[in-house]
Amino acid sequence: MRKKKNNPETYMVDVFYEKNQRRTKPEDIKDNKNKAKYFGVIFKMVLIIAVLIAMITFLPAKLIKPTQSVSGNSALVKTAPNANPLEDDGSIPDEAIWRENISPVDIEDKIYLVWDDPSSRNWTLTEMPPNVNVLAPVWFKLNMNDDKTGADLANADESTTAFTYVETCHENGVQVWGTVQCINYDLSEIIMTNLDEQQKIIDKILLWINSYDLDGINIDFENMNPDHKQLFNEFCTNLKKSMPEDKPLSACVTVKLISSSADTNPWQAYDRGGLAKAVDYITVMTYDEHKASTKKPVASIEWVDIHIRRLLEEIPSEKLVMGIPFYGVDYRAEVVDAQTLSVNPIWKDSGHTTTIFQLNSLLETGQYKYKNDLIITLDYWINKGGWDADLGISDYSFVDTAGIQHTIWIDDENSIYQKARLANDYNLAGVAVWKKNLGTESMFEAVARANNR
Repeated sequence: MRKKKNNPETYMVDVFYEKNQRRTKPEDIKDNKNKAKYFGVIFKMVLIIAVLIAMITFLPAKLIKPTQSVSGNSALVKTAPNANPLEDDGSIPDEAIWRENISPVDIEDKIYLVWDDPSSRNWTLTEMPPNVNVLAPVWFKLNMNDDKTGADLANADESTTAFTYVETCHENGVQVWGTVQCINYDLSEIIMTNLDEQQKIIDKILLWINSYDLDGINIDFENMNPDHKQLFNEFCTNLKKSMPEDKPLSACVTVKLISSSADTNPWQAYDRGGLAKAVDYITVMTYDEHKASTKKPVASIEWVDIHIRRLLEEIPSEKLVMGIPFYGVDYRAEVVDAQTLSVNPIWKDSGHTTTIFQLNSLLETGQYKYKNDLIITLDYWINKGGWDADLGISDYSFVDTAGIQHTIWIDDENSIYQKARLANDYNLAGVAVWKKNLGTESMFEAVARANNR
């Protein structure tokens, strides 16, 4: 590294004097030094301007206002609110490791699992998704009991509609894996540290298996204390040992993020490699990319690809099931200046969840229904569907009649096919879709085509 020069003003004076001392009269030296000072001032100004230009050019995008072209105008768009659930350094998985975990034998009878999350206690199954061989209804949601000492295990009582649900699936050759879900941090803390509470839950799960004639169990514990990774492994080990041998046990995990704070993040509370030894399948929720940043798709193709390879560093491909989202995200911003489309972002960290049905309604009728019967009505389009090859997904943007700009990333059969194809390329055990009532027939069929079903 070169040594730092002296003060620019003094440096230029010295140089000026040295070059001219042999031919300059002594009485002119003072005048020459004044000239050098003048040049020094100019040098400082040029240096300051250069630094300012470099700052504008190279500072992170979140510190400046990006622009987009709308009908030939430059539209200033303010950046998103700060979202910081957990940053990821984006490091590339070690190919020498993850390739070793890809089964050399093609996996037959791949799993095509679809979660079903009824909005009420009515579990009537009106139609069967095409090509699916496992339905995983989220029937058993564990909530804290009234005295805050453990789980309320009466949350999902036996129901005649549930029996009919299972019978309908079995008549169509579809298995039913009941999903046991807990996303309450305090409750999972009790379950992981209290063996008696664990045994009560295991006994109840065994009762559910027998009562409903379930074909398997899917465990979905999220938002846990990271210090309890091994305790969660032990819980799943004990549950698997207690279950009938012919009933598979699957455990859901989030994607693996690489960060200095990963070990303290409650959404990263898994020893994925150890957990894979305790259960039959690991189902990774390969979505919610937008929760780690701002104004991103639910799951771009490259992001999914990287996280599948990260999981393969720890989990054999024949045990790994890849999650696929059947929903999109809508980033909303208040239009401040309609002429330039200058906007003020109003979305939260992850934007608003949106569906293909809402998008199709917007395209066909110019409006769609949102929560609480709120009707979103189109004023004008900014981008009526553009394919982003790098992200592997389509995006739409429009302004509604309330002066709100919407930027929507949503999956269709094209992007879903690309994602599902990764499961086939990496010879995974199968795919899992969230969730049944969010998909169209073409979306279900795209998953099946990608996995040769």
